[in-house]
Amino acid sequence: MIYRSAIPTLDIPPVSLTEFVLTGARGREDKPAFIEAASGRTILFGELESRIRRFAGGLARPRIRAWRRDGALQLQHP
Repeated sequence: MIYRSAIPTLDIPPVSLTEFVLTGARGREDKPAFIEAASGRTILFGELESRIRRFAGGLARPRIRAWRRDGALQLQHP
């Protein structure tokens, strides 16, 4: 059985998720990207870009590259 949503189909651009998010962030570096409801903690778009690039850089380090052989990565957060 095929389920069809009542919501119109989204146009997904042929770019990476990172590029898509960061393109929308340009010019909004001092604006909130996320606001945590429980604590009110805010992450600005400029900080989000920095965190994304730092995380990607960490994954690209030679010591970490071994995870690519298995083709899977599991992230755990407390």
